[in-house]
Amino acid sequence: MGLKCLAIDSNLDIASTYVKEWAERNITMERVDTMPEAIQKLLHNEYIFVGINGEATDFMPFLLEMRSVTNIPIIIAVDINNFDADKQVAALRNGADIYAPWHSTPSGNVSAVLAQIERINTTNKAPQQFYFHNELLLAVAYRTVYVGTKKSVLNTPRV
Repeated sequence: MGLKCLAIDSNLDIASTYVKEWAERNITMERVDTMPEAIQKLLHNEYIFVGINGEATDFMPFLLEMRSVTNIPIIIAVDINNFDADKQVAALRNGADIYAPWHSTPSGNVSAVLAQIERINTTNKAPQQFYFHNELLLAVAYRTVYVGTKKSVLNTPRV
């Protein structure tokens, strides 16, 4: 079992680009079109975060329900030209952890999301499930280390 993220995005062109970006970081991106589908997935699967395309998804009516089924980071990205401070406040009050504009490149977005997740985990003082540093990814819960695209499974300690 590997690390997975969940994306809510009905724009298939954008989503397919991100599938590749996350795969390069050894994270599988699962995509759904709607918030109800996402909530259903969250009830039955483990993810490291939820990413919502704020331009293509009617997310606001479902954020409280989504937050009630998961404690993982919920990140909403919007086009800088459509950024709405009132909507940001409402999203944060209803359970989103981040409501921010897209970066100019997919790799920039992925890097920003990883940094935000790390910050959220550190701020919440929750035990981190994964650590990132340059080309290194340590997935604690899965006892897996990735260096670039090479995967190593750590042995279970003998007692």
